[in-house]
Amino acid sequence: MFKKITIENFRGIKDLTIEDFGKVNLFVGKNNSCKTSVLEALFICTHPKSPFEYLSTNFMRGLVYLDTERRLGERSLPAEFNYESLFYNLDINNKISLEFTAFDGKKVKMISKPLINSVIEDGSLKEIITALETSIIYDEKEPLIVKYPSDQANSQALFSRVYISPFKAVLEKEYDNITKQNNKEKVVNILKQIDPSISSFEALTTRFSILIKKDNIKNLVPLKGFGDGINKIFNIACSIYGNELLEKGILLIDEIENGLHYTAQEKLWNWLFEIAEEKNIQIFATTHSIDTVRAFTKVAKDKEEKDIRLFRLEKYDDEIIETKYNYENLETAVEEMNLDPR
Repeated sequence: MFKKITIENFRGIKDLTIEDFGKVNLFVGKNNSCKTSVLEALFICTHPKSPFEYLSTNFMRGLVYLDTERRLGERSLPAEFNYESLFYNLDINNKISLEFTAFDGKKVKMISKPLINSVIEDGSLKEIITALETSIIYDEKEPLIVKYPSDQANSQALFSRVYISPFKAVLEKEYDNITKQNNKEKVVNILKQIDPSISSFEALTTRFSILIKKDNIKNLVPLKGFGDGINKIFNIACSIYGNELLEKGILLIDEIENGLHYTAQEKLWNWLFEIAEEKNIQIFATTHSIDTVRAFTKVAKDKEEKDIRLFRLEKYDDEIIETKYNYENLETAVEEMNLDPR
């Protein structure tokens, strides 16, 4: 699990260090304060040996269309589309640096740079990025070099992880795991906290989609026919209960408040605190909603969850100011924040 991270020249972050992470961590700030970029940096650091992780963050943002069989390892899209967006101010001359310390004392530093080749396009010579090279230093030892797309080794991650983006849908594999592990009732129980009439759910096998059974409706209802709140809760629950490797891992949730009324957010946080303890996982989430901060604070105080952190991020030109709140001063956070409540 993460204790500290330093991020340089990644996305909108020029230089940022965040330390003293807790079991459950919430990042709050206005739009473009780089909350998602911090989540993505943590995601990349869970699997430093994989040459694919940087590009995965583009897929999760919806920046790149992913068709594994046809596109993986091919320059089928403009190279700038794949790589430049990873660098601060789109400046590929500055190397990306991600450095973290885990609670077990492990230290890892990743330094990434683009590899540029000259190619002929439309009859003219152009310099384009054709690969990303990452140097990985473990505990200040000799660096290991990996490249995307030439290196496709699927080495073991340091931490198991699940990343829930606003675009994420339930995966067929997650549904299968829930069924095999007899966890459907657990998913239904969290859905019942939002809508008590929900009694079950099934998958449409002809083309994978989820159908919900409600006590007051005869026919099954497509999940997509429900509001954003139910879809959000269902995706989070399936990501947790449908991932058998998440024990002692990392759960990352971007824009956790999407589609949720503030009363539902309290129920969600109550469940997430219990899940963090039950599965021994570390949770990182982002929000720009003051209602989410209030729900997080209330549940943490009601349950006396002391291993929590709230990080407020504010961006001024090239600088990001980080303010940390712990259990003792958590209630002052709402008073000090000048955020749009919706």
